[in-house]
Amino acid sequence: MGESKVKAQQAYQMYQQIRVQTANPGNLILLLYQEGIKRLYQAEQAVDKGDIEGANNDLTTAQDIIVELMCSLRDPNGGGFVENMRRLYDYMHHRLVQANLKKDAAVIREVRDMLETLLEAWREILQPSQTENEKDPAPLNHRA
Repeated sequence: MGESKVKAQQAYQMYQQIRVQTANPGNLILLLYQEGIKRLYQAEQAVDKGDIEGANNDLTTAQDIIVELMCSLRDPNGGGFVENMRRLYDYMHHRLVQANLKKDAAVIREVRDMLETLLEAWREILQPSQTENEKDPAPLNHRA
């Protein structure tokens, strides 16, 4: 790899790190979904090409993202939404473990489709609040 390509990759990694560190919680969830979808797409491509190591690396990263999404769940009102999401993430994680063991592109697509659906739902949920935040820059946890 050329020196300029290494520097460009390092700059991109630094940009991604800053982007994550400065994101609000809703946008951080979107970033996790986007990265998970990207990794699953790459894993599917790697499986199709017979790149076992590449598929394993991308599937392992996607599994870590699902675990991070699980850990981000909070249930301040005691509702069932969080428990349902926890079950869905647990199912996705289990399926990704299976996909990694069998290098099964169909299972990878199944989980990727679920993440894409959830990403779109989160975008819809966050869109009104992002518009609201543009009018009132105060963080949500400081509002009365």
